[in-house]
Amino acid sequence: MEGLESNQTEALKKKSAVIEAFEKNGLPLLPGASRETLLDPERFSPWIIQTSMPPLPSEVLVRIFDDNGIAVSGGSACSANSREKTLRIPKAVGQNERTAESLIRLSWGPATTSEEISDFIKVLEEKVLPLAKSF
Repeated sequence: MEGLESNQTEALKKKSAVIEAFEKNGLPLLPGASRETLLDPERFSPWIIQTSMPPLPSEVLVRIFDDNGIAVSGGSACSANSREKTLRIPKAVGQNERTAESLIRLSWGPATTSEEISDFIKVLEEKVLPLAKSF
């Protein structure tokens, strides 16, 4: 059990760093969810988070991160290859279609390093956000 608690603590540190980067850069969190709520392992997984970066569609975001050696997803595995399934959940929690079409999902595990989280934030700030602001 000690290993699980240690892994969860590390996952929450990584999630906190990502949330901080989102907040710093004005990126949306889940509607109605505060930082504290998102970091509550009783309510949300410490290993997963999502955001949206309109006007860039998910496919573009996934490609930018992939081109820089970072794997992100445009949705959950159960919604793969189905636009309707991909948009159903974000719309159900109050996100408009433009925001829903721009969602990316981030996940990490015990093997994910702090450097990899820093690399994600660097690509976000140096490549993705300038492109999003140019539209």
